[in-house]
Amino acid sequence: MSRAALVIICDFLLISLLSLANFDEPARQQVTAPDPTAVDAQAMTNLIEIMQQALEQERTARTETQEQLDAAQRALENREELLAQREDQVREKEQDLTEIERRAQELARERERLRLETEAAQQELTSLQEQQTSAQQKIQELTTNLRVASAEASITRNQSEAIKAELAARRSEVEKLQGQMEKLEQTRQAAESEKQRFAVELTRVQTEATIVREQLSESRDMVRTLNVEKAELREHAATLAQGVDTLAQESQQLNNKLTQSVETLAAKSEEIKTGILQTQPLAPNTIFNDYLTNRLQSAFDARRGAILQDVRRERGTDTVLFSDGTNTFAIYHVDDTPLNEGGRGTDWEVITGSLGRGLNHFPLRELDLTGVDPRLVVAPLPESVVTNLLVKVYSLAQDPFRWQQGVVVGKSEDYYGEVDFQLDPENPVYLKLKRRAIGGLFSGSLPNRKDLVFTRQGELLGLMVNDEYCVLLRPPAITRKVRLGPEIANQQTGTLVDELQTRLRSLPAKLQ
Repeated sequence: MSRAALVIICDFLLISLLSLANFDEPARQQVTAPDPTAVDAQAMTNLIEIMQQALEQERTARTETQEQLDAAQRALENREELLAQREDQVREKEQDLTEIERRAQELARERERLRLETEAAQQELTSLQEQQTSAQQKIQELTTNLRVASAEASITRNQSEAIKAELAARRSEVEKLQGQMEKLEQTRQAAESEKQRFAVELTRVQTEATIVREQLSESRDMVRTLNVEKAELREHAATLAQGVDTLAQESQQLNNKLTQSVETLAAKSEEIKTGILQTQPLAPNTIFNDYLTNRLQSAFDARRGAILQDVRRERGTDTVLFSDGTNTFAIYHVDDTPLNEGGRGTDWEVITGSLGRGLNHFPLRELDLTGVDPRLVVAPLPESVVTNLLVKVYSLAQDPFRWQQGVVVGKSEDYYGEVDFQLDPENPVYLKLKRRAIGGLFSGSLPNRKDLVFTRQGELLGLMVNDEYCVLLRPPAITRKVRLGPEIANQQTGTLVDELQTRLRSLPAKLQ
């Protein structure tokens, strides 16, 4: 109980005693007066009890106040300890930010080094391109010289050997350029690996910076509630966080530029490789080996009834596949099929055909006649069959007159060789090939009818329609579709054979 309350109680007791006191003059009769000693003792006893109660309440209040004071003291100590911990955390975050700045500087130095290496690689690429251009010009000049030299009958053996040596030197230069291109490719791959490593390191640093910024933000909020004087430190931390963001953006820009540089370098390297390959013809051995690897066996079976006995014809030949950019075909000479035999009134009743190799054969659904020459026959193939045959599909020659020579491959016999050809101004879809002996005097000659002709790049150039002329292959213009199987009986194959022979007789004699 407080002192003011105790004073009020004492005043109240004093007033109560005064109100009970009698200040009137006592009567004269003899009245027995009460014992004042007893009255004062009773009042004093009550007063003492009240004072003791007030004292006990004062002690209780003082004890509670002391406990509250102790609790406040402990809370203050805890608050100071928490503040010290937060200050330690802030110092740790400052150290982390310092480490991030150091890593950012290292990344900047690595970025500069990588930029210098990229510039050096680009300079080397430019030099290689110039060397490649020079080599191509020299090869073209040498090719021109060889053509002129081959046309001259009085060339000497020493001059021929010198030209061959020069050609070998130029080829050596091309091979050297190829080696340099391989080294450049290795450099590009190394740069790509370095770029990926920097990208991973940059991602890790950015993640750490994000975590640090989040933790730092929480620490700032807590420190702000505990101590306002830490505002300057928070502003410094915010500046560092902004610097980390700027570094991340610059690193991303560098990463994008590096990616573009590597892609450009790879594209230019591929263009140079393609240019080198296009300037080098394939050897006839390579083209023939490619043909042996990808040739297919085709068979035809034709039957029709007759007066005495049924007539049956079986034909077998080798062929390859080619594409016009949209569809895939197998190529045949009409003599390889039953469509070269018969006439009006002798229609085939059944014609079947198959294509494949080994045990993997597929039936042919139709044969298509082309408008370029009556002897050129193609068989369209669905994509599923082409996929299951597992062979190369040849592309048609994009520039058939790039070289004056072609490679002839025999379909009926395994022979091949390089043959000169020339254009026929009167018949631009045909090429005239110069026949030559294959080996000795009695070894035969090439080309022959039904042989295939390839360019020096291994593209399919055409089909020999006779022993001298080759028809150029273009996307076939189909004039007639012949469905194979039992339906052949309704297609008047005899009339079709007559039409083909009429078209053949209408051609110039040299093309028949």
